[in-house]
Amino acid sequence: MTARRHTNLTIRGVTYRDADHAAAKLKVHPVNVRAHARAGTLHRCGAGKSGVEPMPVCVRGVDFESAEAAAAHFGLHISVVYRRLAAGRPNDIGRPNARGQHIAKPVVIGPVSFRSMRDADRALGFGKDYVQKAFKRNSQSMLERVFAAAMQYAATSKGARQ
Repeated sequence: MTARRHTNLTIRGVTYRDADHAAAKLKVHPVNVRAHARAGTLHRCGAGKSGVEPMPVCVRGVDFESAEAAAAHFGLHISVVYRRLAAGRPNDIGRPNARGQHIAKPVVIGPVSFRSMRDADRALGFGKDYVQKAFKRNSQSMLERVFAAAMQYAATSKGARQ
């Protein structure tokens, strides 16, 4: 019989004589305790926490306890936060995506100006490319809907041009 490798394990302030004893007290499998001992995450053993260790995230000087908290604060999906962190751009979290804006055409609809036709679609409540198709087709009914929505948008004093 070989000597036990994982002995005198301290888990959240309590010392157990070996992995089997810790597993019996924590109501988990001994393999689980050994895996946590190898990974150096004994503080999470038997706590019901699975997955990656929560990582603090700092976005533009604001500290969040985890990426999930940052995503919830900015109203984003967690994958967006991880994508920006992996790209080395944590300060871009929560900012509008600048992709494609170098080719965007500014558009003026009545008293309102937008950075692009897609921004006009979003602000006026239309589906993707509706404003672009209205101008391209020169459709009277589509243009009337766009101008009516722009007038209503300007009336809410969000985007009136100065």
